[in-house]
Amino acid sequence: NPTSVKFLDLQISAVSTPARDLHYFLTTSVRLEVRKKYKNQLLQEYVNTLNSYTSRLQYEGSVPDIDYIKEDLRKKGIFPLELCVSIIQLVTGDTQDLADLEDVIKAAAEAEKSGKQVDTKSWDLSKVMNPNTVSIIKDVVTDAVESGTI
Repeated sequence: NPTSVKFLDLQISAVSTPARDLHYFLTTSVRLEVRKKYKNQLLQEYVNTLNSYTSRLQYEGSVPDIDYIKEDLRKKGIFPLELCVSIIQLVTGDTQDLADLEDVIKAAAEAEKSGKQVDTKSWDLSKVMNPNTVSIIKDVVTDAVESGTI
């Protein structure tokens, strides 16, 4: 059962392969133990749902199959690492005491204008990491090493 819910809308629109969204979803939204145990089933369900929708919409173009999806995920294996250095702490960490980003940006701009040192400690994401966040990062790095991504 979830212990908390966070709403995160980055409002990023891009034309990309399914791998980007799948990596994002699997890394940020699926519990680690579920991802490890059921990743192939989740991917198959994604393919089944994609096929169902494209069929209902009478789409006649190419629709990725499970082999394409798995290969695409492998080729785009760097993306989960990008998540680990960008937003995973915000999505999975304990952020309730983190300063508001808009306030931090305003304070940094004011400090720069007046020639003062910019305080970066108020937005230190390493402070919000919890055991779950650390486990996800370790798993992503391990996967990247094992797959040859790094």
